This record gives sequence, C-alpha cells and structure tokens, in this order.
Amino acid sequence: MIKTNTAHCAEHFQAAPWFILGGGAMGCLWAYDLSPNSIILVKPERYRHYTSGSTKPLITTQLAYQQTPFASPNTRKCKLANIQNYTSPILKLIVTTKAQDTVAALEAIQHTLHSHAHILLLQNGMGSQQAVKKQFPGYTLWCGSTTQGAYTTDFLHVVHAGLGQTCIGPWHLSTETNPQYSAIFQQQLITQGQQVTFINDILPLLWRKLAVNACVNGLTVLFECKNGELLTHPKHLKWVKTLCQETAQFLDYKRIAYTKPLFQHVCHVLEQTAENYSSTYMDVSHQRSTELMYINGFILSEAKRLGLSLPTHTTLMAQLAEKGIF
Repeated sequence: MIKTNTAHCAEHFQAAPWFILGGGAMGCLWAYDLSPNSIILVKPERYRHYTSGSTKPLITTQLAYQQTPFASPNTRKCKLANIQNYTSPILKLIVTTKAQDTVAALEAIQHTLHSHAHILLLQNGMGSQQAVKKQFPGYTLWCGSTTQGAYTTDFLHVVHAGLGQTCIGPWHLSTETNPQYSAIFQQQLITQGQQVTFINDILPLLWRKLAVNACVNGLTVLFECKNGELLTHPKHLKWVKTLCQETAQFLDYKRIAYTKPLFQHVCHVLEQTAENYSSTYMDVSHQRSTELMYINGFILSEAKRLGLSLPTHTTLMAQLAEKGIF
C-alpha cells in the first residue's frame, strides 16, 4: 500500500489514470472507453511477448474496437503496464478478471495500490467480493453488474457484440475513505462511453444477476448449446424451469426481491441472447476454468449454511464435475 501527499488532493485523484486489471473483453471495452487515460495491467510474460521483450514498465500501443462483428475497427491509444515492475501509485482500479482469479490478481499489484484507492469489481457470480473485502479491507470497494456483451478476437481487439447497461454501487460492507474521491469516481464513469448508473444498494442486483446465471450458464455447458436452445428443447427447458423454481425459493428465503417471476425473466434473457454462447460455455470451449463455483457453487454453499436443500443445483454441478468441468 502506497501513501503520498499529492494524492490527497481531489485534483490529483481526478487526473489519475484508470487502471484495468484483466485484459479480456470487458477489460478492453473499459480501457477503450476510458482512453487515453486508461492503463491495462498485464502479466510479465504477456507484456514481454506483446512488446518484443521490452523491459520498460509502461508502453503506449493501440486498442482496436468494433461496434459489431462486421464493422470496421476504430483504434485508440492504450497503455500497457507490466505488473512485475510497475510501481506508480494506483488510485482508480477496475477489476475484470475471472472471479476465481481476483484475489491473486490483486495480491500481485498490492504494492502499487494507494491507501485511498477505489476498486471496482466487475465479475460474474458472488464470493469474490467478500474475499476481496476480507483480504483488502482498507480500500473503497465498488461492485458492478453489466448487461454489456463483448468478446475479443485477439489481445487488444474487442468486439462490442451487445449494447447494455452497467449498474455500480458501493459494496455493502465497504468503508468510505474519501467522499470527494467517490464523487469524482462516479462522475468519470458516468461520462465515459458506456451507459452507467450508480445505485446505493447493489447487493440485490448482484443476487438477481447471479440467479439468472445459475439457471443458464451451467446448462449451456451440460447440453453444449447456445442460450436460445435452452428454450427450444423441451428437456432443456424443463431443467431451466426446475432450476428457476429452486433459485426463486432460495431468493425468497434470503428476502431478495425481484420485479418479475424468475422463470419469466430467465426466458426473456434467453430470447434476447438466443444466438449467444454463455461465458461459461466459452470458458470450457477454450479449456479455461469456469466461474461456476462462484455461481451455482456459491448458491449451494449459502443454501447449506441456511439448511436448505437444492437438489437440481446439486445434480447439475455433479454432472458437470463428471465431465471434468468445475
């Protein structure tokens, strides 16, 4: 943790760059929208490979953006920083790593985090937020939920496949370190290119997003299908309905309110994203570990703590485990 006198003034916080931890699709999308005041933090091996072995801690390169898969790409200047030897203080940080990688990624840059740093977590699932707050208690922590759709065709080349909205709010156990910094933090995110809304209580929204993912993502892997195929195959749809029933009962027990019946909401999401593959499906197809332990796994751990039985969630996770998917 770094402390400097200059960073205590609002002007310094306002001018400070936005650091992106996680160079995947969402990370690149935010880096593009916050350019030229954004810096993507990358691991040494990727940094050296992309910069032809450069030992400099920071370089300027180009980030390509396509609004649709067939649109001509636009480019903006983008900075890359080598996690290993970058030492300038980080005041504003957006974390877009996979949930299971969050704590380790933050540990790798903790030596550069300023004591007044504001950290925004933008990830699927739940559990990583609690882990970050426990291990890094001194920072102002924000969490977000997004319906933006994006994927990368290569490193630093992002396709904005679906326009959506991002809701951000303070983590409910977070300590406010500086209200003036928080106001600047919010204003800068609102005025960049994406649709951003700040809300006071982000937790119910995170639970509702978790509920949808828990009823969709694992099934797309189990049946090896696009989102929309969960609606068109009776067997798949039966699974969706049963998972929604169990999840809705769980949310009721947790007293998490939702605006429409969960099954109806999930079906609407599947219709809107019918041609898409879930993020979990993409992880499996690229032989990456999934976030399922932070989605269905988190719900099951909470249910166990509360003494609730969720047999369909349990069966789903067991069948995926038999296929070597965790």
